[in-house]
Amino acid sequence: MTGVIYLHGFASSPNSRKAMYFRRQLEAIGASVDVPDLAQGDFEHLTISGQLAAVERAAAGRPVALIGSSLGGYLAALYAARHPEVSRLVLLAPAFGFVTEWPERLGAEAVELWRRTGTREVFHYADARMRPLGYPVLSAGSGSTGVSGVVMQLPTNLTPGEYRVNLFSGGFISQFPAFLPVGANR
Repeated sequence: MTGVIYLHGFASSPNSRKAMYFRRQLEAIGASVDVPDLAQGDFEHLTISGQLAAVERAAAGRPVALIGSSLGGYLAALYAARHPEVSRLVLLAPAFGFVTEWPERLGAEAVELWRRTGTREVFHYADARMRPLGYPVLSAGSGSTGVSGVVMQLPTNLTPGEYRVNLFSGGFISQFPAFLPVGANR
């Protein structure tokens, strides 16, 4: 039976409004839903590879459909590229440029300071406060090889960041069962 794993965005949590909404709505139609804490309780030492390990533990080698929002969308695509048991992807404004856009936005001087000091203060949405984030989030396990290929090979629903859709209207959720593989717990 295919389960659904929802992957939250950067500096968010399994308790975000969006994560809880998806869980509630999908469980109401019979889906088994898991929403792992991608930071694993240690936001300061967050890495792409560490978050992928959290996804791997949640999937536990079973067939899954992945829903990812922002950084969670990027992680869903990276994970699916390496795991054939992923049957479907729903990517909501996936942060495919997560690793490359930070240096571009911050500038070389700020990135070098971050590298030298080891951490940088960033706003953590789930905690509603500034928190330190380690520099390794930009490097460890950040390769995106194969992402575009997996999006083309799997049934994938993609909502790009420029196109905002009202996920809370119910229309998206009511259509989600069509995205689950045949035999999925509906």
